[in-house]
Amino acid sequence: ARNQLIADRVKQIPAGTQTQVVAKTVEHVYAAKQLLHDFEVVYAPKNDDDERMEELRQEGLIPEEAKLMTKQKRKDLRHAFETGKLKKVICNYVWSTGVDFRELSVLVRAAASGESTKNTPIPGRAVRIMEGKGKSLIIDVWDAFSTPLLVRSRARKKAYETNGWPQIWPESKGVSRGKS
Repeated sequence: ARNQLIADRVKQIPAGTQTQVVAKTVEHVYAAKQLLHDFEVVYAPKNDDDERMEELRQEGLIPEEAKLMTKQKRKDLRHAFETGKLKKVICNYVWSTGVDFRELSVLVRAAASGESTKNTPIPGRAVRIMEGKGKSLIIDVWDAFSTPLLVRSRARKKAYETNGWPQIWPESKGVSRGKS
C-alpha cells in the first residue's frame, strides 16, 4: 500500500520532469519499478548480488529479464541523468552523495530512513536552485502506521525544518501534519 501511494503521487508528475525515486534496498527498487514501469533502475552492486538477484527472481520480486548492474551501465546511466537525457530513475543509495543532477526537479524519499547522514544530502540533490531551475519538490511519506517508521518520519521532517525547506501537507484523511 505504501509503494502504491508513492507511485500514485509520482504518476502525477509531468512526463518531462526529471524525477529520482530513492529506495534503500534492491528489493525496494524493484518493488517500485513494478509500479513505475517507465523508470530506469539503478543500484550499487554488492559482492553477493549474483546470488541475491537469483533469489529475488525465484521469489518473484524482480523480473527474469533484469540484468545485474555493472559499473559501466551505472556510469552510463549517471551520465545520462546528469545531462538530463534520462528523466526517470529509481535507485538505492548509490547516488546519495557525490553527484550533481542540475535538472533534478522531483526527488521521492521512498526509503523511509531517518538516518541523519541521509536527511540532507539525499534531498539536497533536488533543492539546488540554479539558472533555469526555480524550484524543486521533495515527496516524502509520513509513516504514521508504524512507531519506528514514524520516528524516522519525524527525523526527516525536523531535518527539512532545520534546512529551511517549506513543507506542504496534503489535505487528506489521516495526515497528521507532523504533530503525532
